[in-house]
Amino acid sequence: MANINFIWLGDIVPEEFMDNYRICYNMNVGDDVKLWRDNSILQMAREYGIEDIYSKVNLVNKINLSKLLVLYYSPGVYSDLDITWKRPVKELVFDLKTSVYNGAFFPNHERFYPNPEFISCVRPYTHVYKTQKVYIFDDHLMFITKDAAKKIIDYSSEKWINKKFDFTIKFEPFGPVSVTEMIFDKKLKAGMWDDFQCQARGIYCDHKSTRLWDPKPF
Repeated sequence: MANINFIWLGDIVPEEFMDNYRICYNMNVGDDVKLWRDNSILQMAREYGIEDIYSKVNLVNKINLSKLLVLYYSPGVYSDLDITWKRPVKELVFDLKTSVYNGAFFPNHERFYPNPEFISCVRPYTHVYKTQKVYIFDDHLMFITKDAAKKIIDYSSEKWINKKFDFTIKFEPFGPVSVTEMIFDKKLKAGMWDDFQCQARGIYCDHKSTRLWDPKPF
């Protein structure tokens, strides 16, 4: 049985998003499909020992941290609620890309792993890290193991505590840049999906976001 997780912070979940949740729930028979809300996630932050951080970060970081906490306590797949699933989630998990940019996520940098602990798509935006341009891993849809979720939470929490992150990036330090840095530094073993699989009009699901991440070579 696999864990498939959604989150929603705030008031009532819009009905169109609840429809997406129900579609995924009904399609993935035998898997544990869950929608986590504020109180449950706050309890996770309390149990993990980072309630103070969780209460102080901005909304975007709170959402990002919520995703990581859910994947620590319920490791497996996280999906945004604006994603409509067309095929069972486990089919996507096992359909990893094996070659891109000469077999690397970043040109001449991190290579693919056959048994990754983290999987997501890559944005076309570049981030300068250690003097080199790297593409940014997205977080609208992720597969993360329990150990990997802990690595990311601890890495990002340390950046928050020590104020060692770019304050101009509203989704940091609990966002895609931190994950990308960890992958670049080989602190995470990563795999990758592409936009044709799981973005707008994807094979496995349709992401309603109007942004289509289509990485291009440097």
